[in-house]
Amino acid sequence: MVYGMPEASSDLSETDLVDDLERAIQAGELRLYYQPQVSLVDNRTVGVEALIRWEHPQRGLLLPGQFMPSAEVAGLGRRITKFVLPQAIAALVRWAHAGWGISVSVNLAPQDLTDSHIVDLVSQQVVRLPVPRHRLILEITEHSAISDIKHASDTLATWRRAGVRTSLDDFGTGYSSLSYLAVLALDEIKLDRAFLVANRDTDGYLLRSAVEIGHHLGLRVVGEGAETLADVETLRSAGVEVIQGFWFSRAVPRRQIASSYVGGCTEPGCTEPGWPEVTARENDGLRSVRPERRLSLQAAPVLPRPPSSQ
Repeated sequence: MVYGMPEASSDLSETDLVDDLERAIQAGELRLYYQPQVSLVDNRTVGVEALIRWEHPQRGLLLPGQFMPSAEVAGLGRRITKFVLPQAIAALVRWAHAGWGISVSVNLAPQDLTDSHIVDLVSQQVVRLPVPRHRLILEITEHSAISDIKHASDTLATWRRAGVRTSLDDFGTGYSSLSYLAVLALDEIKLDRAFLVANRDTDGYLLRSAVEIGHHLGLRVVGEGAETLADVETLRSAGVEVIQGFWFSRAVPRRQIASSYVGGCTEPGCTEPGWPEVTARENDGLRSVRPERRLSLQAAPVLPRPPSSQ
């Protein structure tokens, strides 16, 4: 998904929103939340996807659909990427030092693929990574790849040579052409939730075919939008290796990854400046995370099941 799932647009005018967002970037109001990704092979939490949020002083926590489209149109994508990438890498490094061998996926805006400054920024950040580089996964959308296949191919190849993994998000959302999958330097594809919806009308044919295509090309297949136990089992039976979705957890603040998925904050220096306590507002978004669905970052528990009352 791109910066998170679509949400209702803001009632601010686009001009006001863009002006306010420029101020927010300077004021440090942007935040990264992280959604766990769970392996269906061994039931471990194997990674997280970094998703942006705006902690607006008057309007509260804004989701990406409320500001990212206007930000990209206004040309603020580069500035936001320059915030997101170092923050996500910092979290990756902290978790690695704590002994958690998880990956962090970072969404890149369509313009990033053709922006030499962003391409260089990524390369610089990767070279300085003090942890295995393959734990950083850079995601682009299917649409951004198809809109300029040459640039996308060259940029992804550059990043892969540097050691990071690459991912194609929103696969199967209307721009599909099997030929481009063989051209792009990819490590995984992420199946849009639309496959789960279509699965009910096609007897599973489309979903299984998409998974088989990915596996035939040597790609890891990630299923997005797992919202129910039925979704989890459908993706598992189709051969999907990794899933994410509300069934396990919404995106949560960085510190909550430690306290909810490990059982306490054990990150090195987690009380140091820059690693603040979880705020009441952050905790509000965690009440929907059901304890029986939380998977440890260190153990491999049985895949969570809903209570018998459901």
